[in-house]
Amino acid sequence: MKKIATLSFVCIITAITLSLFSTTANSNPEGAPAGNTGSPADGTTCSKSGCHNGTPVTQAGIITSNVPKTGYLPGNTYNITVSLSGSGKKGFQVSPQDINGNVMGSLIAGTGTKILGTKYITHTAAKSTTSCTWTFQWIAPAAGKGAITFYGAFAITQDATKKSTLIIPEASTVQGVSNEANAKISVYPNPASDFIQIKLTDPISFGKAMLFDLSGKLVLTENFESNEFSMNVQSIPAGSYYLRVTDGQHQYFNHFVKK
Repeated sequence: MKKIATLSFVCIITAITLSLFSTTANSNPEGAPAGNTGSPADGTTCSKSGCHNGTPVTQAGIITSNVPKTGYLPGNTYNITVSLSGSGKKGFQVSPQDINGNVMGSLIAGTGTKILGTKYITHTAAKSTTSCTWTFQWIAPAAGKGAITFYGAFAITQDATKKSTLIIPEASTVQGVSNEANAKISVYPNPASDFIQIKLTDPISFGKAMLFDLSGKLVLTENFESNEFSMNVQSIPAGSYYLRVTDGQHQYFNHFVKK
């Protein structure tokens, strides 16, 4: 009887220990607490005491959207997708914020997601599949807000976390320009580090090409005398830029990334 009682006690203690370990290993299986996206205002991610361990690894491409490369239109609704892969229970928290922590636009929860307050969105249940996604919607803010940054923190396991951002430009510089006009200009290679080749389908013989940063500041201009020409971009910092080409009567827009 003593052996049976002792064995039962050991089993109970083991079960309690495993339960506590499981709780620790998946700190917030039903959603991360607000304020942990790693944004300048939040100042922290889920990699902290009482949540997850280690230092988060920065990885591009975790957050994606269906916003066109010309940028968002104020008041329009777009899909935002979080994609994670790896072995372990995965979760996330994302927020579109300005540098002061103000929410930019509105969030609409999708399947498997929920809103925290007004500016954070997170999972409702951690996912264990090797590759998993969550999709929710974002209503773009009023005109004049400029480029919007989505900040995100992501948990793969208790000791493996990541962080990522997605910058979405505002289409204010291309308002009133048709998609057909934008389709008449191509830029390659894109991204590029030294020169970009610009080609127009219209038979334009002269004009000016201008590069603007995401704040709308003009950073580079180039005159051209053919509908196919190159532009030296070695002098500008790495980042995303708007390209505007005009011959005085027509305007063409595209997006360029300097690496």
